[in-house]
Parts: sequence; structure tokens; C-alpha cells
Amino acid sequence: MKSNVIDRMLCVSLVFLLAVCVWGAAEEQDLIAILKSNADTVEKCAACQQLRICGTVQSVAALASMLGDERVSHAARYALEGMPYPEAGAALRDALGRTSGIVKAGLIDSIGRRRDSAATSLLIPLLADADKTIAATTASALGWIGDNVAAAALTAACDDPNPEVRKAVLDALLRCAEMRLVRGDKASAAGIYRKVLESEPPSAVRVAAWRGTVLSDDGQRAKLVVAALTGQDKSLRMMAAQLVQETRDDELVNACLKQWKSLNADVQVLVVNVLADRGDKASLPDVLTACASSEAAVRIAAIKTVGVLDDGANVGLLADRAAQASGDEQAAARDALRSLRGKNVHTEMIALVKKADPAVQIELIHALADRRAMEATAVLLQTARNDQAAVRSASYRALRDLAGAGDVEALIALLIEAKGGEPKSLENTILSVVRRANAGAEASKAILVKLDSVRDVSVKGTMIGLLGQLGDASALPTLRKALVDADMEIRYAAIAGLGRWPNAEPLPDLLRIAADKSNANCQIRALGAYIDLVGSVASMAADEKVRCYKTVMDLSPNAAGKKRVLGALANVRTLESMQLAALHVNDEDVRDEAALSTVTIAEAVYASDAKAVEPILEGILVANVANATKERAKRTLDEIKAVSSYVTNWEVAGPYEEKDKNYSQLFDIAFDPEKPNAQVAWRKMPVSRYEQHPAYADLLKELDGGEQRVAYLRTRIESAANKPVLLEIFSDDGVKAWLNGKVIHSNNTARPILAEPDRVTATLNQGVNTLMLKITQNNMPWGAIVRVKEAKTAEPKVGDGWRLHVINADSRFEAAGVLDVNRDGKLDILSGGFWYEAPDWKKHFVREIKEEGNYFYDFANLPMDVDGDGWVDTAGAAWHNKMVYWVRNPGKTGEPWQVFEIDTPGNMETAMPYDIDGDGQLDILPNIMSEAAWYGFTRDASAPQGVKWRKHPLPKEAAGHGLGAGDVNQDGRCDVVTPKGWLEQTADGGWLWRPEFELGYASIPILVHDVDGDGDSDLIWGLGHNYGLYWLEQKTVDGKRTWEKHLIDDSWSQPHFMLMADLDNDGRDELVTGKRYYAHNGNDPGENDPRCVYYYDFDVAAKKWARHVLHEGGTVGFGINTMAVDIDGDGDIDVVAPGKSGLYLLENLLK
Repeated sequence: MKSNVIDRMLCVSLVFLLAVCVWGAAEEQDLIAILKSNADTVEKCAACQQLRICGTVQSVAALASMLGDERVSHAARYALEGMPYPEAGAALRDALGRTSGIVKAGLIDSIGRRRDSAATSLLIPLLADADKTIAATTASALGWIGDNVAAAALTAACDDPNPEVRKAVLDALLRCAEMRLVRGDKASAAGIYRKVLESEPPSAVRVAAWRGTVLSDDGQRAKLVVAALTGQDKSLRMMAAQLVQETRDDELVNACLKQWKSLNADVQVLVVNVLADRGDKASLPDVLTACASSEAAVRIAAIKTVGVLDDGANVGLLADRAAQASGDEQAAARDALRSLRGKNVHTEMIALVKKADPAVQIELIHALADRRAMEATAVLLQTARNDQAAVRSASYRALRDLAGAGDVEALIALLIEAKGGEPKSLENTILSVVRRANAGAEASKAILVKLDSVRDVSVKGTMIGLLGQLGDASALPTLRKALVDADMEIRYAAIAGLGRWPNAEPLPDLLRIAADKSNANCQIRALGAYIDLVGSVASMAADEKVRCYKTVMDLSPNAAGKKRVLGALANVRTLESMQLAALHVNDEDVRDEAALSTVTIAEAVYASDAKAVEPILEGILVANVANATKERAKRTLDEIKAVSSYVTNWEVAGPYEEKDKNYSQLFDIAFDPEKPNAQVAWRKMPVSRYEQHPAYADLLKELDGGEQRVAYLRTRIESAANKPVLLEIFSDDGVKAWLNGKVIHSNNTARPILAEPDRVTATLNQGVNTLMLKITQNNMPWGAIVRVKEAKTAEPKVGDGWRLHVINADSRFEAAGVLDVNRDGKLDILSGGFWYEAPDWKKHFVREIKEEGNYFYDFANLPMDVDGDGWVDTAGAAWHNKMVYWVRNPGKTGEPWQVFEIDTPGNMETAMPYDIDGDGQLDILPNIMSEAAWYGFTRDASAPQGVKWRKHPLPKEAAGHGLGAGDVNQDGRCDVVTPKGWLEQTADGGWLWRPEFELGYASIPILVHDVDGDGDSDLIWGLGHNYGLYWLEQKTVDGKRTWEKHLIDDSWSQPHFMLMADLDNDGRDELVTGKRYYAHNGNDPGENDPRCVYYYDFDVAAKKWARHVLHEGGTVGFGINTMAVDIDGDGDIDVVAPGKSGLYLLENLLK
């Protein structure tokens, strides 16, 4: 419809400047003067907009003069449209006769929105205008005016042959009718709605007119709605249902109830829901009838409504449904029982509980418990003696929540009478009540009074156990006496009870029995109780717990007892507990449990004492224990190595503060730790994990909160020689640092722990060095993290057997391809916007490439003859413009290199060439962040550029940083590898997700390569924005594929790209990779470390990698995508190294 054109014109006028200012006649005259001047269109439109806000009748003439100017007309008429003056309306009407087209349509729209009835006679002839935009806009305007003359004209135009105009007319008539309905003229509104219906309008208009008819014709409303609800017209049925729901009209609802059996089930559900929403208690009989419906949905809605409307009279119905129904209907009945409101509900439930059958009793008991009906306790104490076990069980559970301190004696009486396995349930009930009511002493006293009279050994044992859990001191003598009772069941109960005592007082008693070998059963139980009690006493110090566990370990007569100790030890996270567990790793009976306990503790404590943990975990690796435990030990050792640079052995002093001094002022005030010879109370400071950092000194936690103060941290660093180091200091808030008494860093600031630290270069002396930090506290979190890293300095070095060629030291493109650009038989280098001609590497322009944020729109240069013309083209991908594309080599034509878009799937790190579908032609696999896909092409003369590209979506698991491809399972098909698993390509080209590993923020590519020569495919990858180069060994264990992670090298960071090539001509490929320089503009770990390019070969026998230098130091990095080929044709493989620090060729001198 052309009304959209009008809307767009309104939007255009709104983009101009809005200004709110203090107005006066002078300012208005300035704006009028702009309209009368030779000012440009933008200024005049801006003036119109301001006049719309603040103009007076004085502005009308000037605005009217702009109505014929197509460029300013819409801004001018929009200003006049909002003015309340008759002169504004007259100006718009006067302009109608001297305008046409879209300008005239705009004027008509503004007249309509002003509801200017004086214009009706001018507009009516325009309903028949040949310009359908004029006619349709006129219809809309007359609808806004809406007087009787306008309505009559619109009614006459209902049958306009132009569908666009006719639709506008009908919409306008609906508006006329609605205006009448709003002001209460229902008869007139009904007449217009009927006329619209008679004109056979489109479906949406028909439904709107029918709705209006229902709302305006009181006499026919119920009849119309019921007819629609029972009819076959789905649109009207839905609207009728909506009206019933919206209006909640008594007449409509009653009409529906009268025609109940004729209504569809979905309508019946709606009606029942309306009754619930209205809270119509008078309709409850109808709802109860609905409860017997043959339709489950109706029954469920009716049951829910009973829960809303009923006051308790129909508790029996709901309880019966809760007991007899199933699924959603049963759930609805139970919910209704819980939600019933009324002062008699509980009374009705309690009365019914007394006489109902068992299934109903159980439902009522549950409902009373859920409703927290404390007054039901008396009847529940009765049902707790019911003949049916299920009723008794439900009563016990309900009493847990409802009984109080005054009911404890009655509950103990129930316990004494209990049958079979019920004492245990009653024990839990009594404990819940006693703890909730804080009645432990009273309950213990009541049990002690009755205990001697109890003859049932099982019940008596339960009571003794209860005494232990209640832990009242008055019961301890009784429990100790029971330890020597003639009946073994009583002894066992006493041992168990003491094992649950709330403090450590019974430990000697349990230890005495644990040491007595004369009764093995008592000994074993006492050992277990002793272990449990040590573990449960929170006030016992960790070192004391370890001593207790060592004692009981020595006493344990069998492997089961030792295993129990080792399990408990795992919960005491100290170096001593780990060392105790480790002592038993070689004990054949418990070695797996000992190893598991050791590793579990090590995972928790290594950050505080890595040196002590490391040799113990290395012992686990060579022990005869479960592989899963070894893997955990290996992971922890890897983490220790990765975090070994963090300072973990801190001491703390403070806090220090001065009245009326804030954190910034305290920064330069010298407190005792800064003063020579001052007595300072240093104490050990624990560390904890903070995000990715394993060693955070949390001062806020250690020093009990506070603000506007400082604390000091101190550590000692040993060095075998004088050497430079790089300190990375993360602090919240400010920090001042001293090394060996000398200030080396000062940053008085308020900040959280940031992603990037303060970096300080310092020199460690041979021997022990003291590092001290002063950390200020503004408010909230407060702490510090420090890493000590070797300051890496390196002179540029070319590896033995290699020669460096500087292709372009000023190049900052990160991708390069090797191809014979000019078909002279020599391989050239193409990188970004240029290609370099072999053998002298003359530079030639290819194309302009946009740069944004220190990145070019060029993250791959993949050589492939896309269009089949014999000249090698390139394919690529980029992050910022999100485009996969190919670039045509113009050959000898001298034409520019043209870029053709393939797709824009999202941000991409790079793209790689693989034959995904095995058709012998390379495809493109981009590493997309938000989705995953590969792209194949066929040559087709009828397609644009003679090439037809096809996108093949991959499962979403392949999205994100890191991607590769290769035959993982040796089935001859190319699979796709991601950091979280791999996608197996099936025979029909589908994909199966195999989430078998976790690689982290991986490189692109992830390489698929048989590293160890065992015939299956392993994986090689790096952490593209961190330290770490790894391989994942594929194994088969018990017929199942497993993976084992191995470190290759973590001494340098950002191995973002890598490839395999046989550099030494030994028939086996080596791993070639290097540091991507300035990948995140200086924000990656190790960003300022020396650049490097290495290759690694793998010794299969020793299962070790050896690193060889291609280049390190200087400016040679390895970028984001490149190639290794025999570029000079001498029989060995050379390496091209692009990056933000230049483009280089490393020539292999093997031949």
C-alpha cells in the first residue's frame, strides 16, 4: 500500500534536527526568515521542524509557502499538521489544488490526521482520482475525519475496482465505526460494520468488522458469538473466543454455558478459564459439570477452576481425582487441593481424612502438609496409627512439617509402637520436628524417660541413635553405657549415635572400641563412626583431623576401613592430608582409592604449594593406578607448569588506615612495613582462584572487609643468578612495589582486577630476593595477583640450514599464498594487496584492501583456479566485513583483480582449503564464529563469473575459534575437527557430532595427523591467543576411542597457525608453526615476547618432540594463514612467513 510511502515521508521529515529552546517572537521570526531565504533544504526542513514544536499562527503563511516545494513540503505540512490554529488547516486545504503526486498525498494525509471536517467536500472527489496513491490516502484521511458525510462517501466507494484503494476504504470505514462505538453511538457503528461485512472484504477486515458488530449490536451479541463458536469458520471462532476472554461478559459466558454441549473442547476450556478469571462462584455448578467431561483438557481446566472458586465444599471431589486420576489431571487436582481458599477448607479436609478410603486419605494428608495446616497435627497423629502402611508413611512425612515441640512425646510414643522398618521414618520425623522447634533437650529427656521400658530392640536402638543425633549432653552417659550393653544391636546403635554427635567429645570412646580387636563387628563400626564424627565436626582444625585419620588408618583391620579413611581425607584439603593419602598409593589393597584421594586434594592445594605437590603427582603417574586418576594428575601437573610463574607464598600485614584519609591519600603514607627496623606482624596469606588466575591474594576476605585502607603483601623469590624478570602485577585497587627495599613500581589508582596487568621489568639478585606490595582499598573487592616471568631477550637468529629473505619488511598483511601468478613457471608470493614476482620478488599491486582496527579485510589467500581459465585465482575470508570471497586473476589482460562475494556468514578468523566432499577439488572451510559451513563450487558458463558456489551448512558445534579437517576415523572421508569434539562425515554426506575432547581456544587449523605412526589419526593444535602447543593421541581402550593430551611446547605464546611439511626430506612431515605477532593489538599473553618460527619433529620411539629454529628474535612472525612449498624448485620445502611485522621467506638450504 502507498500508505507505506506516506510513512516513509514522515520518517524523512523526522530525521532533521529537534531542538527545544526558549522561544520568543524574535526567534520565531528568525526561523520564518530562513524559510523565506535562499537557505538550503536541510536548513529549511530543520526550521519547519522547530516551528512545529514552538511556532505560532505567525508562522502559518511562511510554512504554507513551502507546501509546493517538493523538497520541503513534507516538513512544512508536518509542522502545520500539529498546529491548533484554523489558519493551519486552511493553508493545507488551499494547497490541495496546486499540488499533485506524492506532495498532494502528503497534504491529504495531514488534513486527515487533523480531522479537518471542513475539508471533507474537497476530499470526496479525490476518492476517484486516477492516481491510486491519492485515492487510497484520501480514503484514509476521510476515515480519520469520520463524520457522517465522510462515512457516506466511503460507503459508496466500497466496491472500488482497485484492490489497494478498496482496502484503504474498508480500513477507513472500520475507523469511522470504531469512533462511533467509542462515543456510544452503537447503532451507527453497527450499520457501518454491517456494510463492511456485506462488501465481501478480505479475511482480516471481515473478522475486524464482525468483532465490531458483536460489540455494537447488544441484541445480537450472544447469538453471533455462539454461532461463531459452534461454526466452521476458524478465524471467527478464534475471534469469538478472544472476545469471551477479553470482555468476560456475563451474557456471552451464560450463552456459552447454555450451548455447552455444542462447543468444541478448546472453547469449553476457554470458557472455564474465564469463569476462573472472573472468580464467578455462582458458576461453580457448571464447572463441576465440566469436571465430568469426556475431554481430558476440559476436565483439567475445570479441576483447576474448582481450586479457584470453591471454598472447601468440594474437597472430596478434588481428593478423589487426585487419588484416582493420573498425569496432568492428577497434578491439577493436587494443585487445586493446595490452592483452595476459604476458612473451612482445613476443617473439611480434616473431617474427610477421618473417614475416607486410604488412597484419598493419602492425598489429603499430602495437601494438609503442603498447606502447612498445623491444626491437622492431632488427626495426623491418629492416622499415623492407621492399619495401612502407606497412610502411616504419609502421616509421618506430614508430621515432619506440621508437628511442634508439644507433639514430641506423642511422636516418641509412636516410635515405641512402630512396626517393621517404620522406626527409621519416625526417627527422621522426630529429628525434623526437634530441629525446627529447637527442642533437642526436651526430646532427649522424653526418650531417656521411656528408654528403659522399651523391650523391642530395634525400636530401642533407634531411640539410642536419636539421642546421638540430638546431641544433648544429658544423653552422653546413656550412650556410653550402651556401648557395653549385652545386646549387640544396642551396642551398634550406640556406636552409630556417637558417630553423629555434634562435637568431638565422644571421639575417645569410639577410638577405644576401634582399638579393641576382640569384637570385629564393633571395631569396624566404631572405626566408621569415628571417621564420620571427625569429618562432621566443623570446629576441628584440619591438622587435628589429619592426625585423627592417621590414627584410625593404622587401626583399620581391612581394606574397606582404609578406603573409608581415604575417602574422608579427600575432604580435608591440606598438604598434610595429601601426603598421608600418598603414603598408601603403593598399598595394593587401596592404591586406587589412595591415588584418587591424593589427586583430589592436590587439585585443591597446588596453588599454595606447587613444589610439594609436584613430586607427589609425578609419583601417581608411574604408579599402578587407574588411568582416569593418572589423567587428572597429568592435568594438574600441566596446570602447575602453566601457573608456576604465579606467586603463591605470600605473607600479609595490616590493614592500616588513618582517620579522614582515603585510599589515594594513604598511598603515600609510610606505615610500619615501609619503615626500616619496624616490628611488623607478618602472617601467612592464602591464595585462591580468580577467573583464569590460580593465585589471587584476596585481602577483602582475609582482612574481613572494610574500605579506605591499605595492606602489605610480602614474598621471597629465589634466583640462581642475577637475571632480568618481567613482573605482571594485577591489583585492586592501587599498588606500590618494592624489590629488595627499592621502589620499582607505583600506580595510585582505583580499579578492579583488569585483563591486562601492570608490567614491570626488574632484576633479581642471586640468592633470596624480597618483593613487597602495598595494595590500597577504595571499596568492595581488594586483592592482588603477581606473575614473575623471565624477561625474554633474543638477538635475531636464523636456524641452521636456512636463509632469510625479506620480501617486504613494511607489509602488515597476515596471510600469504604461493602461486604462479603470471604463468612464467616460477612460484610467486601473494599477500594481501600485492604479489611478489619470483625470483627477485618485485612488488606488484593487486587491489586496495580496507584496514580497520589494525586488521586488514584479508585473513586468507588460498590459491585455486576458480573459474578454470588457467590463471590461478585466490579465495579468502575476513573478520570485519564477514565475507567469504574469491579474487580473479586477470592474467595478461591488464584488468584489475576483481573481488566476488561468495557469502557473508559472519566474523571469521581465516579460511582453509580442504577437499571436504572427496571430489578431487579443493573446497573452502572458513572458521566462522557464529555458525559453521563449507563452500564448494562448480564451473557453469551460465552462472555469474562462470562459477556456481554452494554453501553446505555444518552442525552448530563447529562454530567458534578453532577448526580443522581430516580423516579422524580412517574411513576415507574428510571429517571436521573443533575444539569441543569432531564431526564425523557419514557415507551420505551427513554429520555425526562426537564430543570427545576439549581443546580450548584453539588454533586454525587444528591438524589431523598420525603423530606416533600407529595408524590412527591424532590431533595437533595450539592455544591461538595464549601459551601452549599440544597434541592429542588417539587410542582404543576396550574397543572405545579415547584421547590423551600431551604437551609439545609452552615456552612461547600465540601459535595461531600451523601446518605439516617434510622440511628435512626424511619422508615424514614436521610440524611448522610460529608466533602470531600483535594478534589482539598487544593484549594477548606473551604479546611482547620475542617473535619466533619453529619446526618440530617427533621421535616415535621416545615419544618426544624436538624443536628446531627457523627464525627467532627480530621481526619474523607466522601470521594467520600461509604455506610451505618448494618455492625455488630446488627439491626442498621453503616456508613463507607473513605477519604484522613484515613478509618473509625462509629458504631451505638442504639442497
